[in-house]
Formats: sequence, structure tokens, C-alpha cells
Amino acid sequence: MLGKRTQTDPAVHERMMDLFRLYLIVGGMPSVVDRYLETNDLQEVIREQRGILTLYRQDIAGYDLDNNLDLDG
Repeated sequence: MLGKRTQTDPAVHERMMDLFRLYLIVGGMPSVVDRYLETNDLQEVIREQRGILTLYRQDIAGYDLDNNLDLDG
């Protein structure tokens, strides 16, 4: 039966695509997922993601003994 294809109802397909897009935005970082579940607000999700990236940059900068890293871009 692997070769047989059936069409998905367009409404179901659209809902699946909406959920997939949401997954792409929210991602899989636990604190970001928690923030989304708590607030259901993508702006809060973006703030959480930016906070994590700031912490990563600060951590990485600690390994730059010659201060040569351009962490902003």
C-alpha cells in the first residue's frame, strides 16, 4: 500500500501547515516553548529567543581572548 496516495482534506492540510509554521517559529528550545504555552504570544517567543541569543553571545565572548569576535554580525 506504500504506492497508493490519498488527498488530504484542504482544511486539514491548511491546519497542518499552520502548525508546521508555528513550529518553525517557536522551535524546540524548552524555555521558548514554555513561553509560548504560557502566553500564546509570538512577540514573547521572539523576546525569549533574543534573550537566549544574547546569553550565547556573552558566553562566546568570554572565549575571545584577543577581542576579535564580531558578535553582532
